[in-house]
Amino acid sequence: AASPTSALGVEYPGLIVNARRIYSAVPDTQLVTTTVHEVGHQWFYSTVGNDQLAEPWLDESLTQFVTLLYFEETLSPSGAAFFRNQLSQWASYAAENDIPLGQPVAAYENPSFSYGSTIYGHGPLFFTTLREEIGEEAFTTFLQTYYTTHKYGRATTQSLQTTAETACTCELDKLFNEWVYGE
Repeated sequence: AASPTSALGVEYPGLIVNARRIYSAVPDTQLVTTTVHEVGHQWFYSTVGNDQLAEPWLDESLTQFVTLLYFEETLSPSGAAFFRNQLSQWASYAAENDIPLGQPVAAYENPSFSYGSTIYGHGPLFFTTLREEIGEEAFTTFLQTYYTTHKYGRATTQSLQTTAETACTCELDKLFNEWVYGE
C-alpha cells in the first residue's frame, strides 16, 4: 500500500506500506530496495518475532541481509555488489565507532544516524561474515532452522547464536562478541 508516511516503508503482519514519494523515484532502486526489505519482514518480524526495542537487529539486520540475498539472486553480480557497497558505506560509521549490534534502540546516542548505520548497514554485513565463516551449506541450514524453530514465536540473540552454532557444529563466541556484544 502507498502512504504519505515519512518512513520509506513500514511492515505489518500481512501488509507492507511504502512511502508514496518513492513510487516516482528515478531510478526505482529505492522502491525496489524498500519493497524487498518490507516483504522480508513477513518472515523476520511477522512470522519469527523478536523484541524490537530490546534487540532490533534480529529482524531489521536479518531482513536487510535477506534484501541482499534477493539482489544476489535476481541481479547481475555488479547489481548485488552495488547494494553490498551501499551497506558497507552505511556501516562505516558503526564500524569506525565500534557500535555493537546487540544494543536496545534506546542505547543509540544519535538514533537517526548511529541506529541506521549499525542496524541497516553493519548488521547485514554481520550475516555476510557469518555466512563466510560457517559456509554456504551450514548457513542455509541455519536460516531454515532459525525460521522453523522460531516460527510464530520469539527469537533472541542467544537463540540465533545457538541455532547458527548447531548448524555449523562450531563455536561462534568470538564472532558474536566482536559484532553483537562489542566485547
